[in-house]
Amino acid sequence: LRVMRIINLSFFLLIITACSESDLLIHKQNGLMLEDLKEKKTVINFWADWCPPCIKEIPELNALYEEKKDELNVYLFHFDELTGAELDEQLVRFDARIPSLLTSPYEIFGIDIPETLPVTVIIDRDLNVKEVLRGPQTKESIIQRLELAN
Repeated sequence: LRVMRIINLSFFLLIITACSESDLLIHKQNGLMLEDLKEKKTVINFWADWCPPCIKEIPELNALYEEKKDELNVYLFHFDELTGAELDEQLVRFDARIPSLLTSPYEIFGIDIPETLPVTVIIDRDLNVKEVLRGPQTKESIIQRLELAN
């Protein structure tokens, strides 16, 4: 009888955990809970396909993601909030290999909608915005700002 209770409780907890909704939806990936972001600092880059400096920045962001993905969360967020096939087309067109947020970060992180692009936001492990970088960035400039944003 005790074993059956433990099995039933385990099954119940598994169902509850599996049914909890993600706080952040990510294009073509599993969603995340905000708590998952606390393991690393986070960089969110706001971009658009009609923004030449944004497009120029993508190889730098790809390099940052590839080099630092074990110690840093790096995400793109399309300013026009594209999803599905539209977003897929843009990511392929510009060879963006960084995970792309589908959930708007504006309310979640208290970020104002940028007036100009590109914008890169640095978020600490406590999910506080530490810095908003306006204009095009390089891998090195973002790494430098991350080091200062302790």
